[in-house]
Amino acid sequence: MRPGTISLAKMATFAGLMVALGYMLSGVPNVELVTATAFVAGAVLGWRKGLLTAMAGELLYAAVNPYGISSFTLLAAQVLGMGLAGLVGGVLGRGLLRKKLGTAHALLLASCGLCLTVMFDFLTTVGFLIMSGLSLPALLGAYAYGAAFYLTHPAVNTAVFALLVPAALRVLGRRETSEKTGTREVEMEKGRQLFLAVLCLAVVSGGARAQVAGVVVDKTNGKPLAGANVTVTPGALGAATDDEGHFAISPLSPGAYDVRVSYIGYEPQLLRVRLAEKGLQELYIQLVPMVIELEEVMVTGKRGRSLTWELPVSAEVISAADIAMANATNVGEALRPAAGVFVKSYGSEAAIRSLSVRGSSAEQVLVLWDGARINSPLAGGYDLSLLPVTAVERIELVRSGLSSLYGADAAGGVVNIITRTPKGGGRPQASMATGIGSLGGRHAQLAVGHQLGGLGVMVTASRARTDGDFSYRTSDPATGRQRKDKRINNSFAMDELFAKVSWHSTFGTEMTASGEWSHADRGAPGSLVFPSPLARQTDESRRAQLSLVTRLGTPLSLQARGFYHELNTTYVDPNPLWPSEADNSGISSGASLQGDVVLGQSKVLSLGGSYLQERSRGTSLGAHSRQAFGAFAQADLTWRKLWGLRNLQATVLPALRLDHYEDFGSVRSPKVGVVLSHVSSTHVAMRANVGSSFRAPTFNDLYWPADAFTVGNPALKPERISEVEGGISFSRSLAGRLHGDLGWYRRWAHDLIVWGMDPSTYKWSPANVSKALISGQEVRLKWEAPGQAAVVEVSYTHLQTRNEGDAPGVRGKHLIYRPRHSASFRAGLDRRWWYCNAAASYVGARYIDEANTKRLAAHAVVDGNLGIRVPLWGVSWHFRLSLDNLLDADYQVVDGYPMPGRLWKATIGVTL
Repeated sequence: MRPGTISLAKMATFAGLMVALGYMLSGVPNVELVTATAFVAGAVLGWRKGLLTAMAGELLYAAVNPYGISSFTLLAAQVLGMGLAGLVGGVLGRGLLRKKLGTAHALLLASCGLCLTVMFDFLTTVGFLIMSGLSLPALLGAYAYGAAFYLTHPAVNTAVFALLVPAALRVLGRRETSEKTGTREVEMEKGRQLFLAVLCLAVVSGGARAQVAGVVVDKTNGKPLAGANVTVTPGALGAATDDEGHFAISPLSPGAYDVRVSYIGYEPQLLRVRLAEKGLQELYIQLVPMVIELEEVMVTGKRGRSLTWELPVSAEVISAADIAMANATNVGEALRPAAGVFVKSYGSEAAIRSLSVRGSSAEQVLVLWDGARINSPLAGGYDLSLLPVTAVERIELVRSGLSSLYGADAAGGVVNIITRTPKGGGRPQASMATGIGSLGGRHAQLAVGHQLGGLGVMVTASRARTDGDFSYRTSDPATGRQRKDKRINNSFAMDELFAKVSWHSTFGTEMTASGEWSHADRGAPGSLVFPSPLARQTDESRRAQLSLVTRLGTPLSLQARGFYHELNTTYVDPNPLWPSEADNSGISSGASLQGDVVLGQSKVLSLGGSYLQERSRGTSLGAHSRQAFGAFAQADLTWRKLWGLRNLQATVLPALRLDHYEDFGSVRSPKVGVVLSHVSSTHVAMRANVGSSFRAPTFNDLYWPADAFTVGNPALKPERISEVEGGISFSRSLAGRLHGDLGWYRRWAHDLIVWGMDPSTYKWSPANVSKALISGQEVRLKWEAPGQAAVVEVSYTHLQTRNEGDAPGVRGKHLIYRPRHSASFRAGLDRRWWYCNAAASYVGARYIDEANTKRLAAHAVVDGNLGIRVPLWGVSWHFRLSLDNLLDADYQVVDGYPMPGRLWKATIGVTL
C-alpha cells in the first residue's frame, strides 16, 4: 500500500473514531473523548493532517449525532475548536511519540487538555451567543448559569489527557517505529476493522431510540394549546402541538434531556426528563397565562413561585391597583381591607400602625422586605406607618403560621413587601406627582426606572408633610353630652429614598442589590387619658440587601441573600412633671441560602439555611446581641391525573425547620399541607394544613433593665402556636374572572408572654403564663373584568378568641382588640381616560380590657377617589381627588386615640 493511501487511511480511522466515541458517550454529561482523540491524531499525523482530521471528524459527528446538526455559527465554532486540538497535537504531541513519557510529560499533556477544553467551551459559547443575537453581559451570564459544566468539563479532560493520552502515545509510538510496511498495512487494516466495529457498536447503541410525547394545556382552565413550541436539548429537535395540544418528538437516544415549552402570552416552562432505552416519556404540561400571573403568583407561600390557589395556606396578593384603590400612603393602610387582618391605628397619619392577623399579636407577624426580615429585635413586629408605598410593587400576605419556612415571628402570618423593578421596553420610565390635602398636608413622589438589556435600575423618592391637628367629638365626663375638642401634636414629616439595581441573564441568573433610607419626625400626642402634647418621636431606617438567584443545570437552582437593617428611634418628652428621653437602635443582619432540587416531574425538594444576628444599643436597653442559626427542608410533591382523571391533581408539602437561638435554645417547627385541585374552565382547590410555629422573646422582654417598676426576664421561652387550617377556593371565567375563597382555622397558643406584677418584688415583669384558643372563618369573593376595567370585591371575617390563662377573672374571656366581625367592600371602574372607585370597611366591637367590662363601639369607614388621565405634550397627565372617611364617621380603633374625620387629598402627576 502506498504511503499516501496509508496516511489517508489513518486520517479516516481517526475521524471515524472521533465520531464513534462521541456517539457512544453522548449520554454521559461532561465526559467526552473526542478532544483527546483529535489531539492524538495530530501527534500521529502531523499538524496539517491532524488539523484536517480533527475538523473533518467534528464536522462528520455534527452531521450524524443523535441531537441533530447545529446552526452554522455554532457548528463553525465547534469545528474551529476541535481543529485547534488537532493542530496543538501535531505541534506538541509529535515529539512525544518516540519518547519515554514521565511525570513531567503527563503534566504537560494535562495542561494541554485543560487549555484546549477551556478554549473549545469559550468558542462554542460565543458561537451560541452570536447565533442567539445576545450581548457580552449574556456571555458572563452563560458562564454563571453553566458554572457546573464549565468547571467539570475541563477537569474531566485534564484527567483524560494526563492518564489516557500518554498511554495512547506510547502504543502508537511503538507502531510508528515498525520497519516493515506490511506490518504497518496489517496494523492499519486492524485499525480499520476496529474502527468499523466501534462505529457499528455506536450505531447499534444509538439506534435504541426513545420518544417524548405529551399534551400542553392552559393551567387555569385545562384547555389544550395548539401551536405551542416544544424543544428538546441537548440538540435541536422540536415540535409544535396540534389542535388538541398533543406533540411527539423522536427519535431520541437514552439519557437526560431538558424539555422547554413556550407559547405567546404564557410563562415558559422547563422540565427535566430521563429517557430509558426505547422508552416513551409522556408529559402533561400546564402553562400559566402571564395576565393571571401578574395578579395571583406569589413567592412567599412556599418560598418559590406558585399560584395562590396552589398553596395549602390562605394567601393573598395586594397589587399596586389594590393599594391605589385603598387610598393608601403606607403599608398599614394598604393591608386594612384584607380579610383576616386588623390594623391597629393610634390616630392620624402620624400614628403608629401595628398588624394583627387572625387574632395574633403584632409581634407574631413576620414582616419581610423583598424576603428579608425587618421585625424590630427590641419590641418585635414593625410599625407599618414607616413603610411608604412609593417603592412598593405588591404586598404578599400569608394568613397562616410559617415558622416551618421562615423561623421566628411567623407564628401569626407573614407579610412580604415586594419592591418595584423597572419594566422593559427599551426606554426609561419616569413618573412624578405632588399634591396637597387636609390638615396642611403636602406630598410628593418621584420614580425613575430603566431596563437596558439585562441591567435594570429603579430609584424612588417620596416626601410627606402634615400639620396633623384635627377636631373630634367626645363625651363630656361631667355631663355625658357630646362636645368638640382638638387633638394636637399630630404633625408628621417623612422622607424616603429607595434604589434598586438588578442584572439578569437569559440563562436564569439574576443579581439584585437594593437600599432604602427613611426619616420620620412626628408628634407623639399620647392617649386622651395620658396626653403628651410636647412629646416628639424620630425614626430613621436604613436597610441594604443583596440577592442572587441562579440555576446550576436543570435539576438545581440556588437562592442566596444577605441583608442589613437598622432602625433608630428617639423619643423626647419635655413634660416638666415627668420628663423622659430615650434613644435606641435595633439592628438586624443575616444571610440565607436555599437550594431547589428537581427530583422528577412535579417533585421538588427545597433545602436551606439561615444566619441571623440581632443587636440593640441605646439608653433604655443598652448593648445586647444574639445569634440564631436555622435549617429547613420542604418537599413539593405533586401527582397529576389522579385516579385517571386528567384535570385532577394532588400536592403534598411537608416541611420542617430547626432554629437555634443562643439565648433560649432550639425550636422545631413542623408543618404539612395538602392541596387537591381540579383544573378546567372552572378550577376548584381544596386545601388543608397542620403545623406549629413560634415567636421569639424580644430584647425588651429579655433584657429590660431593672428600675423601680419593671425588670426583664432572661429565662423566657418562645411562644408556641399550633394551628390547623382548611379551605376551598375557586376561579372561573365570567365576563372576566371570578375568584372565591372560603377558609377555616383553629389555633392553640401556649407559653404566651405577658407582663404582670411579681407579688414578691412588686415589679412588672414578663412571664410565659398565658394560653389562648383562636378560631375563625373567612369569606372572600372578587370579580375582575378583562384588563381590570371593573373590579368588585367583598370579604368577611368571623373571629372567636378565648383567654385560656389561669389569671383570675380572665379565663374564658375574649382577647382584647380582636373584633368578632369585620368586613370590607370595594368596587371600581377604570376607563380609557378616567377612573373611580370606592372602598368600605366595617370593624365590629372590641373589648379593651381583659375582664371584658369595656369595649369600643363598631365603626364603618368609606373611602373613595376619582381620577383623570390626559395625554398632553407627549406625556400622560394624571389628576386625582381622594376622600378618606367620606361619611365623616366618629370612631376610635384604639381606646383613647380618636381618628380624624373626613379628609381630602388632591394630586397632580405626570408619567413619561
